[in-house]
Amino acid sequence: MGKSRDLEFDYEITVVDGERGRRLAAVQTAAIQEVLESLHCPVKASAAGHPPRGDTSADNTDTEPDRQ
Repeated sequence: MGKSRDLEFDYEITVVDGERGRRLAAVQTAAIQEVLESLHCPVKASAAGHPPRGDTSADNTDTEPDRQ
């Protein structure tokens, strides 16, 4: 049994391999990706403090088109 502050819970670990394990891994990967995508918030500025790529609102001196 696990315990986290006032919350107690039981858990069971089942190990699968082979084709069944690959299918389980694919389902788990898709579920995790769905959750992460639902939590994703677009970043308006990079960690360095620069405006996002393609944003020329702060500086109109850039005459080169953005390359991606």
